[in-house]
Amino acid sequence: QEVDDSMEEIQDRYSSVSKRAKEIVELLQKGYDEHQSFSEAQLNCEKWLLEMSNKLGTHSKFNVSTMELTSS
Repeated sequence: QEVDDSMEEIQDRYSSVSKRAKEIVELLQKGYDEHQSFSEAQLNCEKWLLEMSNKLGTHSKFNVSTMELTSS
């Protein structure tokens, strides 16, 4: 009987630890997924900003060249 009680207590403790570990893993996975989504969105934003910067630079250079030609 004593061994059975000990085994039951050990199983209960194991179940409790296992449940808590699963909760922690789920929480960490959620944080990881959010980080990945944020990182991807940030990268897309940086790409867009670079594209817009290049377009603005191209337009700016074109306008300066045009102004130089017209003022000559």
